[in-house]
Amino acid sequence: MESGWRSYLVGALLLACWAYPRALESQQGWLLRYTPRPGGMTRTVLQAEGTVVLRDKTGGVLAPDSIVGQMYRLAGVIRRVVSANAERSVVEVTVDSLRTRARLLGQSWSESAIADSMRLPFRVELDNRYRWMSAPPWEALSAVPEWLGVEFPAEPVARGGSWNYRTSYRVPAALNALFELTINGPVEGSVNVVLDSAVARLTDTLLYFTVQRHLGPVTLPAVDAGDSAEIAVAGASSGILVWSTGWQAFVSGSEQIRLRGNLRGMGREGLREAELTWTVLRRLQLRP
Repeated sequence: MESGWRSYLVGALLLACWAYPRALESQQGWLLRYTPRPGGMTRTVLQAEGTVVLRDKTGGVLAPDSIVGQMYRLAGVIRRVVSANAERSVVEVTVDSLRTRARLLGQSWSESAIADSMRLPFRVELDNRYRWMSAPPWEALSAVPEWLGVEFPAEPVARGGSWNYRTSYRVPAALNALFELTINGPVEGSVNVVLDSAVARLTDTLLYFTVQRHLGPVTLPAVDAGDSAEIAVAGASSGILVWSTGWQAFVSGSEQIRLRGNLRGMGREGLREAELTWTVLRRLQLRP
């Protein structure tokens, strides 16, 4: 008899653990919050594949031929939670590996690895909505532009619900360097996030998001082969992300970004105009 009651209680407890997230969702939606435990650590592998196509259009005449640049990047990022409370968390970030290959189409690949100075850990502060509370060191994060994630909304969100916020994106410097081009500043824009579905498990819940970004239009200062220039940039992206409540991290995701830019500058040989198109596919995968 006692054994039967134990089996009943265990079964009821498991059923409650399984059903509670669904009850919470049906009554008030999901209150999405970043609440890691101190000492928790994750390792994320980030990949990016990108191309940039440049066509000269000086004088308003689009050249029939184009120049194509290619890039591939693989990085490993370790995050360790230094301290955390209900409102904020301090996270130590280490880029422990980074390899980049780039070339102009038809030429040999050039390869580079992360410098030792970039391997030093740095700390960032995030609030419980996964927003930066301290300015991130862009000189470090610029090495890994595939930093994927979204901010959480202030209010609970039901399945199929969405929210919006402002964002920015930096065009990978490794692609621009192929044309001796430097773009000074990020492309500002907006993000729309939709909670597509949720899968509750015994140890955590997986939340699936669709992410749409609209970037620009914005005109940014640039340096084109050593000469001052400006570039008008606009574009969009679409992707998916998966958040684990157990890991308190985005465990997988992918996003494709497409930008178009119009470059205009005055160099030693006179006016130069060109049209550029960037396409970047980036992926994220948590490695336990």
